[in-house]
Amino acid sequence: MSDLQTAELDFALVLLPQSHRALSVEPLLKQRMRLAVSRSHPRAASGRAPLSAFSSDRFIMHMRGDAPAMYDEIVRCCAVAGFRPRMLERNSDNTCTGLVAANVGVHFVAATPDCLSSAEIVFVESDEPAPILELGAAWRMSDPSRLVADFLERCRNASSQDKN
Repeated sequence: MSDLQTAELDFALVLLPQSHRALSVEPLLKQRMRLAVSRSHPRAASGRAPLSAFSSDRFIMHMRGDAPAMYDEIVRCCAVAGFRPRMLERNSDNTCTGLVAANVGVHFVAATPDCLSSAEIVFVESDEPAPILELGAAWRMSDPSRLVADFLERCRNASSQDKN
């Protein structure tokens, strides 16, 4: 967000919620997250399981400072499911999925399985409560750039097509 404020960036895709008085932020996409588990995990073959079924697993998480909204949403959903997650924090998707593949823990992802395909990882839908990842567009309110306006319009169109 600071790069937007200082005009290092003109436009950014950001995890929501975000707010700043000098920036406009518009929601574009909501996506239900799913759990990446190792192929040898007891729930790997089920394809779907209650979140509480993972209460004894270690949750491999991004550092809270990297994505506070996503981190808090995962912790909140676990609390609603009746447990506090045991966490191992990392700062890279590759590290997180590598640890999942090594059966160190489970990791919530929003990407589609084909984006993170691996012979060692399976994706499991969790029943409610399931974390929702919200993605939005952010730009400076004072930016008159036609390029920003055009790009934002393309994002809106793509977002509305995804909803249909």
